[in-house]
Amino acid sequence: MAFALSTDETKPRHLTASEADPDRVVDQIIPFFDDLSEFERELVMRKLDERLRLISTPRAGTVLQAVANFFKQEKPAARALTTVEIQGAVQSQGVEATAKEIYNALGYLTRKKKITRIKYGEYIASGVAGRDNQ
Repeated sequence: MAFALSTDETKPRHLTASEADPDRVVDQIIPFFDDLSEFERELVMRKLDERLRLISTPRAGTVLQAVANFFKQEKPAARALTTVEIQGAVQSQGVEATAKEIYNALGYLTRKKKITRIKYGEYIASGVAGRDNQ
């Protein structure tokens, strides 16, 4: 969320989408990276990503977010998805994930009732489990 100083210069006020200028902010930040080595730049980017991650799944890692995104996209299909399909979809998003990481993400989403386990290795987005899954 973008802020600007209010007229008394002590309290920030929320900016509307038309008032926000993200390109200006990025242009001000980039010079801080100019003197960093490639290694330092990578470390700083990772830290920024950790602290600023704006994703719908709290504390989600890359794999968890990719799995959650896949189920959001596939929900209208209302069919059971296999772990092989899910791992392929995660990899197509550019995220390398082991089978264990996929199962961990599926377990988390199942516990949070975001998805439903139909049988071993098959899952469906919650809210559509009562439909014909085949």
